[in-house]
Amino acid sequence: MPAETVQRRWTVATWLLAGVDDFETVAHALEPLSADAIALQSVHERDADTVAAALGMQMAWEVSHYPRSRVFIGSSVGLAVLTPHRVSASHATVTSAKSSLWSTSRRIAQFCTVERHDHTAYTLVHAVGPTHGAMADAGGFPLVRMVPEQVGVDETRAIELPPEASAATSTVAEPIEGANGLQATSFELPWVKGDFPVI
Repeated sequence: MPAETVQRRWTVATWLLAGVDDFETVAHALEPLSADAIALQSVHERDADTVAAALGMQMAWEVSHYPRSRVFIGSSVGLAVLTPHRVSASHATVTSAKSSLWSTSRRIAQFCTVERHDHTAYTLVHAVGPTHGAMADAGGFPLVRMVPEQVGVDETRAIELPPEASAATSTVAEPIEGANGLQATSFELPWVKGDFPVI
């Protein structure tokens, strides 16, 4: 007898914040989404923490590079995932030829696994720039891949869902004039009643 399955809906979002300094507006723009996970790119740790606190979320942040000097607190730039749920793992992989933290050409991909109380979980992976095959390891969970440069260009490539996902709807907004667009996508995936996805 096949296992009984149930559709579970998730909402995820991605926003490339290069050049943004109004993080109160960032938090206000994200709040109505009620997202399960939000990926932010090109963000200082303190700013990601500010947004997470305003939304009542947890935050996992990975450093990409130091744009100035390590002695200036908060000068490092990186990637962050915000969520109201549990972050069970987060790590980064260098995706650029430059690997020194002192190089502004250094790029990373962040892998962050978010687990919800209903026993569903996804690994989100996002990066800025080419990834050179670093998008492979999802840690055994369904993979949601984010390519922020595609926001406003190709919604299906900006947030790439597992092939089994259905009922996907995407919206793109530009809450901050002159900044990159914010994309949110809601989708469903069948899960066995228990702890395992049907993939």
